[in-house]
Amino acid sequence: MQNGQPPAPFGRSASSAAAAATATDPPERSHRHGMETLAKVASLICAAGAGIGAATGLMSPEDGVLTGIIVPVTAGAVLATAIACGWQSIHTAAVRVRTPLSYVAVTAAGLALSAATIGASSWAIATVLSGHAAMRQHMSVTATQHQQALDAAWAQARGEAAMIDAVSTANAELRAMSEMEASGGIVSKHGKGSGPNSAILAAGADGYARLAEAMRSAQDDAVRIYAQGSTALGQMRASVHADPEAYSRATAAVETAVAALNAFRLTDLANKAGLINVEVWSQGDVVQSVRSGAEKVSEKVLHRGKEIAQARQMVAVPVYAPLEPREATWTYAGGAAAGGWITAIAIDLIPFLFAGLLLGTQAPGRLDEPVPQRKSDDGERRSGEAASAAAPAQPMFWPRPVRPA
Repeated sequence: MQNGQPPAPFGRSASSAAAAATATDPPERSHRHGMETLAKVASLICAAGAGIGAATGLMSPEDGVLTGIIVPVTAGAVLATAIACGWQSIHTAAVRVRTPLSYVAVTAAGLALSAATIGASSWAIATVLSGHAAMRQHMSVTATQHQQALDAAWAQARGEAAMIDAVSTANAELRAMSEMEASGGIVSKHGKGSGPNSAILAAGADGYARLAEAMRSAQDDAVRIYAQGSTALGQMRASVHADPEAYSRATAAVETAVAALNAFRLTDLANKAGLINVEVWSQGDVVQSVRSGAEKVSEKVLHRGKEIAQARQMVAVPVYAPLEPREATWTYAGGAAAGGWITAIAIDLIPFLFAGLLLGTQAPGRLDEPVPQRKSDDGERRSGEAASAAAPAQPMFWPRPVRPA
């Protein structure tokens, strides 16, 4: 023991023992070292996401095992390795830059690699996060389009109801002419009642009455078609969040209803009826007078039908095109999938964020200083040192006990 200190272990000097103790102490950790480690871990995660995203986008099992699965997986693995190596190099260089040109080069490389990472993996990440929401939005938009088409087709079909009014008016006019002819021959100007002429006019009125009844029956069919389409439309909206198959069936029913309403045309019935030709037994001016009055009534019906037909507009029948989650995510990137895209891009930019932090904290003494220990750890360490100093020194080798003789 020298100067109150315990002797060094056998065969070792005090200086060598102190050096050995110093060498075994754990190295001091710095903030920069921890940040660099986090940056590299984040780059590995983003590279893996980029590889998975690329493989998912290229994968097509229907093309065969080799072309549809093995080649995309291999391409994704190569891409992930390249991106990981690129970020590792950028983060390592960001710690060692010292010149303005180095700053520009590292920043440009980081931006380029970030763009590649976003292009490779953001779509896949966004699909995972919001693909189903995008599909539901697509189904809701399709339901709205089908409702608009159904309402437009029904509005056009209801415009045909004016044809019923025109035919009913013609029926009333011919009926009145028949009564006037029977009472005094006013229509034929014969000077006396004409039974045959009155019967012919009454037959024309009956023809228009039957035509009006047929039109009302057709209109009732159109009302039922619209009701069926409205019911199917309700099933579409109810199936948006539940059953895709039920949604497809309801969509087909609405499309059928729109097509049927497009085909509903009362003017075609009026055209088939044509002019009511009144032929009577009389000759000369009498026949011409009766025929002229009846034809004027028919011409008014046909003219009204022509006006309605010209005003009629065909409604485009909507067609439901199902989308895969990946396609829906791209189509509705500004809608239901916006949150997924923002999150995906933010995740892919994490390595570049770390590179920027490493570049922006190059001032000496900012991040290279050791991590301070907690007060409790420092107090415990000092208490242990004081206890060791107060304890009596113990020799390395105890003397062998001497047995009594």
